[in-house]
Amino acid sequence: MNSRQSIGGRSSITLYLALILILTLAVALAIVLLVIVPDRQRQRETENQRSVAAATIEARTTEVQRAYAAGVAFASAGDWGKAADEFGKVVSLDPVYEDAAARLAEARSKAETTQAATAAQSAATATAQALSEVESAYQRGLAYLNLKRWEQAKAEFEKVLSTDPTYKDIQARLTVATEGLAKTVPTSTAVSTATATAEIKVPSIRWLGFIEDQVSPRSDVNTSDGNRDGVFELALPDAGRTVTYIRLFRPDEREHWDTDGGTSWVLGVVETISGRRLDRVGVQMHHSIEGRAILRLYASVAESGFRPGQEYRVRVSFENGYSVELPIKIP
Repeated sequence: MNSRQSIGGRSSITLYLALILILTLAVALAIVLLVIVPDRQRQRETENQRSVAAATIEARTTEVQRAYAAGVAFASAGDWGKAADEFGKVVSLDPVYEDAAARLAEARSKAETTQAATAAQSAATATAQALSEVESAYQRGLAYLNLKRWEQAKAEFEKVLSTDPTYKDIQARLTVATEGLAKTVPTSTAVSTATATAEIKVPSIRWLGFIEDQVSPRSDVNTSDGNRDGVFELALPDAGRTVTYIRLFRPDEREHWDTDGGTSWVLGVVETISGRRLDRVGVQMHHSIEGRAILRLYASVAESGFRPGQEYRVRVSFENGYSVELPIKIP
């Protein structure tokens, strides 16, 4: 064998080995790219999914525990509506968590009971308010009736009638106001002043109703409080006498007002002719009667107010020790 053949044989073997090495590397690369890399990716994705699932489970468990604790707290406070909301969250996340389902049923039941009681209370309050408004309109009607202001009395009585046609004697009162209005003299007709200036022969007291505000339910101030007072009209015939003290009281003395204040609620006294206020807290009244005296007495509403059928007395004291006491019954 010559040297050329020897070199040629070695070159062929080297070439074959290089090809085998290249093929081996190509197969190995293919295995890495097609098998190992995707498998590693799947493993990482699985681990990520497990981490997310674990975090989700942990967050749900935390929320379940929080909602359950909140439900228990609201139930302890008697706020059954909010307790039901929280226990509902627990059951939606974990239906078998402790006794959440039973607590949810209890909270819903008690929430419904509470809502029913609240609705009943609201209805009762609305009814009481309506009755109060009816009574106020009725008392204003009586006041206008006493003053023979027929049109205003009729309007107030019609308010009562539209709300409760069976209220007290509203039908009869409305009839009186309507008949009085029908007999009203036209405003253009001259009216004699003889009645207005007629001599007062005997002392008298009458109820005018809740028509104005002069005093408040206190014993140390003369100021008004924004609420209509119970108003009486006192007529005195004692010309030449000086009034020093007036007291309004219930026979049982549970409620009493006077012109001095201090130990009683203030009784406001206004002279109808001049419109002048005659009483002052802590100061003795001193009003001289010249010919006649028509005084309006203002008393703030007491514990039970001035209700139909209640009896009161008015005691008037004069400077020389003389006094007169008049009974009155709220119509």
